[in-house]
Formats: sequence, structure tokens, C-alpha cells
Amino acid sequence: MEELDLIIYELFAKPGSAWADQDWKRFEELRRDHAIELRDYFLRNYAAGTAEEISADEHIRALKVLERIQSSRPEEFGVAIGQGSVRVVPRWRRLAWPVAAAVVLIAGAGYWYVAKIRLQAVAQQVAVARSHDVAPPATNRATITLGNGQKIFLDSVGNGELATQNKVKIQKSGEGVIAYQGNIADVAAQEYNVLSNPRGSRPISLTLNDGTVVWLDAASSLRYPVAFAGSERKVEISGQGYFEVAHDASKPFKVLRGSTQVEVLGTHFDVDAYEDDSDLKVTLLEGKVKVSNDGTIAMLSRGEQAKVNAGGQIIKVSGVDIDEVMAWKNGKFIFSGNDITSVMRQLSRWYDVDVTYQGNVSNEEFVGDISRNNNISAILAMLEKTRVVQFEVEGRKITVEPYQKK
Repeated sequence: MEELDLIIYELFAKPGSAWADQDWKRFEELRRDHAIELRDYFLRNYAAGTAEEISADEHIRALKVLERIQSSRPEEFGVAIGQGSVRVVPRWRRLAWPVAAAVVLIAGAGYWYVAKIRLQAVAQQVAVARSHDVAPPATNRATITLGNGQKIFLDSVGNGELATQNKVKIQKSGEGVIAYQGNIADVAAQEYNVLSNPRGSRPISLTLNDGTVVWLDAASSLRYPVAFAGSERKVEISGQGYFEVAHDASKPFKVLRGSTQVEVLGTHFDVDAYEDDSDLKVTLLEGKVKVSNDGTIAMLSRGEQAKVNAGGQIIKVSGVDIDEVMAWKNGKFIFSGNDITSVMRQLSRWYDVDVTYQGNVSNEEFVGDISRNNNISAILAMLEKTRVVQFEVEGRKITVEPYQKK
């Protein structure tokens, strides 16, 4: 084993950019014939939990190696460290082989891998000493605004029938799901309601009159008819929502956000349309959808995403990470190259906090997988461990600053 360790050490002592063909061949041979030993070598040398610094290039290449080892025999690797299990997931495609500037984090079980420091347990072991903490949302605080202006506060009403509009009943189930039930033939006139889910509120599920199910994230809203009585089914969204559209070939289902329109017959897709994000994103999970904006059209197949920028240009992206797109619905934050402003926008919506910036904050990128059920202090502590940013917290106001050694 000592001889094998020496071979691995000599190979990885070279910068990634200096690898010749024979080095890559040797690595592939090691991965094929000694995957377990190679994995163990990197866990011994890069997951020791010490504060001894190593170069970012060395560290990131180590994580890349662990990913490639695991990808060869994924069933053999459920690496346990500390109080949870960590799996190396393929989220490094956006990182060049040596990338010294990236900040790399993995926290599926509460641990982050951070460039420039040894891998170490953080979430369970960091002592949080903040005078004010913000817990994740415990309940849903959504409201429904009826066509006549009446508001229904869903967290303060009981289960059962909430209202009747044009012979269509609004029902709330024991699981907090809202559903519209009634015969479309009985609807005399089109009437619209608005479901609003504020910041600091858990996602809410709504079943429309046609059977389409919509989930809305925090800081999101949906305007929709009580019943789809015309020749099409049309709703308007702000924020983020996931749609499972009931099939009806005679009535296309359309989702509107400004000049952008998503048209389907029956399919599953996600719309990310927050006003403070630079791009509107439509991601298809099943079926096909048509995304259009001022005459520009993109047809999406499963696993594809359309990005609509501020100028109305549509960019189609293939091979989208569906886990990342649907993380909000599955109780997670997943970052795959997000800068700190993008990270903090997500935290501000979920925890209902206001974020400001002071000084020249770095634009380095974060990659991580974190439960939304953490208090915000635990997540801020993880971010501070990267030595890129630090935070001042006063109630629900968070100031982001460049990291300063304390």
C-alpha cells in the first residue's frame, strides 16, 4: 500500500495543467484497478478535518478525482464522515480541471468542502454565537385574494370549504392543499383569483379546476381563473412555480410572465420568474413545451431549459441538473456555481430577511447542497468558513462583507 501511495503522490504532485498523456493513462489505470485504494488515499489526505492549508488547485483536483472514482462504481461509495454521510456528486462540470479561484462546497449531510482549508465537518460542529437567529419557515402563510377583493389567510382557516364562486368550491384539505372543485358548465363568467405565497413561507400546493397541480415557492404568486371556461387555460406567475398540467388536447395551457409565454397541452415543468433575477428560466421535466417571447420561439424536450434574458432573447440549455432546479420543492438549497448575491437572494426569500452589501464582496462561486430546514445561522457559518465572506446580523437584516481574518 505504501508503494501505491507513492505512485498516487507523485502523480498528483504535478499541476493539473502539466499532466501528459501517460499521466492521464496512469490515472485511468488507478481508477480502474485500485478505485477503493484511490478513494481512501484522498479521504485520508484531504478529509482529515485539520486546519492545515493546501492550495486551491490541489484541493479541487482532489474533489474531481473523488467524483471520477465514485462515477466508476457509485454503488460502492457512501462515504461516512462525522455524523452524516457525504456523497461526491457530479457538480463540477462548470469548473476547469485546475480552477484556483473557485470556492467548492458540498453539504448534503451538513458538511462543506472548502477550497484552501482541509475538508471538515461544519454544520453540526460549528458553535453558533449570534445574538439573533432566524429559523426556517415553520408554516405556510399564503393568501388567496378572491375576485371581489376578499382575502383568505390560509394559515388561520380550518379545513373544508373556504368559499364558493360561480358554483365552484374552494376546498382546503388536512394536508393544507388547496383545490377548486366544480362543473365548468355551471360557470357563468370568468373570475380570477390570486394565490400569494410571501417571503418566509413554506411552498404551497394548489389544484386548479382542470386538475392541474401547481406548487408555489416563497415570494411567489399565481393569478388564475376559478374555472377554465374558454378555449384555453391561462395563468400568470411571479416568482417560482412547478406545474403538473392535466392533459387536454382541446385547451392548451399557457403560463404568462410579462411578454414571455409557456404553452403546453399536458406536461411537468418549472418556471423560475423572480423579478430580481436576471433571467427567466423554464425547465421541462416531462413532455414538451413551447416558450415564446415577442415572436422568438423555443421548443423544449425533457431535461432542457429555456433562459429568457432581459432583452427577450431565448437561450436553450440541454442537460440541465433537475435536482438543482427542483431543490426548492424538495426542501433543499443546491448551488452549482452561484455567486454570493445569487445565494443571498435565495436565503432572503426563504428566511424573509433583508440583505445589504458593504465593501468589495468577492464574486467567487459556491457549490453546495444544504437542507432548507437549517436555521440561517448554520448556513451563514458555513459560508464564513470559506474565508470569502462574513456577515453582520441584526434581527432580519444581514450585511455581507469581504472576509477579514479575526
